[in-house]
Amino acid sequence: MALIRADKKERIDILIKDEKQVYFIELKYEQAQIDFEIDGEKFKLSSHTAHDIGWYDFIKDIKRLEHCVDDTPGAVGYVVMLTNDNLYWDKSTRGVNSEAFFIHEGRTLKKDFKMKWHLKTGEGTSKGRTDPHILNNDYHIHWRPYSEISGPTKKNTFKYLLLKV
Repeated sequence: MALIRADKKERIDILIKDEKQVYFIELKYEQAQIDFEIDGEKFKLSSHTAHDIGWYDFIKDIKRLEHCVDDTPGAVGYVVMLTNDNLYWDKSTRGVNSEAFFIHEGRTLKKDFKMKWHLKTGEGTSKGRTDPHILNNDYHIHWRPYSEISGPTKKNTFKYLLLKV
């Protein structure tokens, strides 16, 4: 789905319209590697290990939905991330280059705070993602349980983050 704005083309994952409301919804699914079987059906998730890019893109989605909601009377937006990778909800102890974009449990993304890459971030990481993010609202990060698969690893726990824009 592509929404056309006067200044640029905006892509939104899901757009729902009814007589009273417009909903803009952005979805993210970040995976950690895991193989499992449920009721005879085998699942094999590959790893999306670029957490810094995942954090950046999630906040970019919030910013994009803020613009869409502001430009559309009666609109509301939702950004959703589902993951079995605890490095999204646990506070990271690594990666000062991407610290501004962390979305760990308990963090608040602050209105008007300029989130940008650290000066020492390599071009390979920030390529195509150089714009800083400044949000119009505060967003409190609270991860919720989604599902748990029996097994010996943290990667068996799935959580989701839902933010209303």
